[in-house]
Amino acid sequence: MDIIKQNNYLHLSKIIDYEKKNNTLTNYSHRIINKSHEEQGGKLSYYYLILWVLENICDEFKYMAKFLIKNNKKLRGYKEKDKMLIQIDGLIGSYHNLFYNFDTNRLDDFIKNCANIQTNLETELGGKSEGEICFFILSLLEITKSLKSLIGSTLALKFLDGET
Repeated sequence: MDIIKQNNYLHLSKIIDYEKKNNTLTNYSHRIINKSHEEQGGKLSYYYLILWVLENICDEFKYMAKFLIKNNKKLRGYKEKDKMLIQIDGLIGSYHNLFYNFDTNRLDDFIKNCANIQTNLETELGGKSEGEICFFILSLLEITKSLKSLIGSTLALKFLDGET
């Protein structure tokens, strides 16, 4: 995220390398889940789904990095870019906190934050006609929707753990 926020386009290839490492870790984690003989009351399916969605988010960052490498000059003057990235970074951190420190107030805040960011991105997208900026906003919108889709699986896990 810092590489993108700092317009450090020469180092964007690091994101692509990190995503490859993430793929390896995700595949390993999926194999562990698949080999588990004990279903743990249905929890493993939810962990599998959460891993899969997080991997898709990493893929989206990889696509964005490749896009920015090719189109960095066209986005340098786009002032809203940093604000949007900070919001997405905060949303990712918010999901992390929700997952590891679940409570209903955090859940409510996360849901409201997702809705606000999604509305802001959709509004921003409606006013743009430049293809490069639209692609950037759509990538962030996809990440936001993917994070929002984690709510159901996270709630199910917490319910199975007796935390809700």
